[in-house]
Amino acid sequence: MIYWIFSFVLTAIDTWCVLYLLDTFLKKKDVGRLEKVRFWLFLSVIFSVAVLFHVLDIVINLWKFVLIFIALFVLGFIYFKTTVKQMIFYLPLCYGIVVLVEFLTLSVGGLFIETINLSSEEHNYIFGTLAKLCEVLVVLCVRRMWKSPNEFQTLKRKEWYMLICIPLFSISGVVGMFRLFNGNEEIRNICLFLTMGLVAINFITIYLLQDILDKSEQLRVSTLANQNAKNQIEAYHDMDALYECQRRKMHDYKNQIVTIQSLVQGGNTDKAVNLMEQLTESISVDLSAINTNHPVVNAVLNHKFHTAKEKQIAMIFQVGDVHEICLTEEEIVILLGNLLDNAIAECERVVRAGKDAVIQFKFIYEEGKVILSIKNPVFEKVQIVDNKVQVNAKSGHGIGLKNVEAVVEKYDGSIAFDCDEKEFRAVVIL
Repeated sequence: MIYWIFSFVLTAIDTWCVLYLLDTFLKKKDVGRLEKVRFWLFLSVIFSVAVLFHVLDIVINLWKFVLIFIALFVLGFIYFKTTVKQMIFYLPLCYGIVVLVEFLTLSVGGLFIETINLSSEEHNYIFGTLAKLCEVLVVLCVRRMWKSPNEFQTLKRKEWYMLICIPLFSISGVVGMFRLFNGNEEIRNICLFLTMGLVAINFITIYLLQDILDKSEQLRVSTLANQNAKNQIEAYHDMDALYECQRRKMHDYKNQIVTIQSLVQGGNTDKAVNLMEQLTESISVDLSAINTNHPVVNAVLNHKFHTAKEKQIAMIFQVGDVHEICLTEEEIVILLGNLLDNAIAECERVVRAGKDAVIQFKFIYEEGKVILSIKNPVFEKVQIVDNKVQVNAKSGHGIGLKNVEAVVEKYDGSIAFDCDEKEFRAVVIL
């Protein structure tokens, strides 16, 4: 009975280590009440498999790891925001580190005890306790070492495949060494050397992955800064041109008003009314068309409105008072600029094809949430896979959308894309 309790405690420590490592590398989902039973679900899986193989009188076997991985793989998708590639990499990495540290403790123990019996309860008490202490220390070191943002979009498929090979090889290696492990001093020394090498390789892998992600993040920030500066300069130039146009027209308004006065005095009221209507329409069109009570939003939207107008693209706005939104100026430019740039670029293709193009834009702030939606006609259907717009250099769709997704993810928001043969739709909620 004591042995089973001890085994259960050791398995619970293994489970905590695996979960702690997964929490280090991956983002958790909001699963509500399921969060309370997360540890017990993972523990029941690992402990049940361990009991099964104990009943079968098998201490270590490849199928044991396969069963654990399949079960934890399913649970991983329930509790973490992840992809298949990420889970195939991180699950063997996290569980492999735990198993490697356990075997490393066993290998070091072989230097002091000539024969270690893996089925012996006495040896299990001694090396089990030491192994779990080492596991906790290693896990805490990994947690302290990992400081990169959990953003993996920049990693290419080829890079994932190369990284995945390392933890899978580590698991296979440790299974093979467990089976070879016996009282032979030469074999023990070989196992010790290989285990230390595998542990080092896994740590190097973590370091390299962190370095790759850090450099990708620096490149992304640099790109965002350049894009922000470019968009702001364009917006300010557009506003400056608008104000210059207004100054020129204001210079002529005095003459227009004098003319209207003369027509009224001369009894030509119809001509006076027509001239006033033309003058009023000119003023209303040239003045800033959109006012959201937020200067940066106004600058971006008015800039895009005049850009679209010059390209014979109509825009229908539904906007509200957004002066309370928490987005920074840079994030506003990224969010609105990229989505509208893609819409305008696609509408240009539609206009060149001899069709009318109308962009429907909605941007409101209600109950503490920012709601943004945009609809535009398409020249051809935009390909969307797993809610990811496939980059199309000709249409413009997909360019800059990774930056938009980064803003959405920062505020734990949501973004959705949809497209058919006639229309592209994007909805953002923050």
